[in-house]
Amino acid sequence: MLRRIRVAVALLPLVLTLVVVQSLADVPPSAGAQSSDDDVTVIHAYMSDYDFVLDRTIIPAGRVRFEVLNISNETRHEVWIYPIEQRDTARFHEMLHLKRTGQRADERDFVDGVLGSSGEVQAGEAATFEAVFPPGLYEVGCLARDGDGDERLVHHDRGMFAALAVRPSM
Repeated sequence: MLRRIRVAVALLPLVLTLVVVQSLADVPPSAGAQSSDDDVTVIHAYMSDYDFVLDRTIIPAGRVRFEVLNISNETRHEVWIYPIEQRDTARFHEMLHLKRTGQRADERDFVDGVLGSSGEVQAGEAATFEAVFPPGLYEVGCLARDGDGDERLVHHDRGMFAALAVRPSM
């Protein structure tokens, strides 16, 4: 009898966890929140000419799917996500200078901690990518450039960036 009581007491936390998990599964996720089926936070990012609009700027840590739409009529854009302090580094500014002067600069060679990128998204098109975010502050930036010769416009220089705060998961 004592053994059965010990087994029942040992199984109690497991049973309570299953009850809580089942009750959470019965609650529909709120709009824009983490979905209960695959535990991915979805962010919709809209890119226009030299501006980002994110439908969420504070998210829980974990897997995030970016659904990116370029609403520009003629300009291609891209999304890069990296720790916000990277924008103040000498390497980041060196990359921007190289891009402005028509030279090749692979972003991953100049920006540490890149969490994700959409690749180039043509005007009117969409892209999707996923990344895993630890808590912290991040910049969502467009590092594409336009123009010819040694006088090129880097979209980041025109203010095409936004902040994203990632809080610890609860």
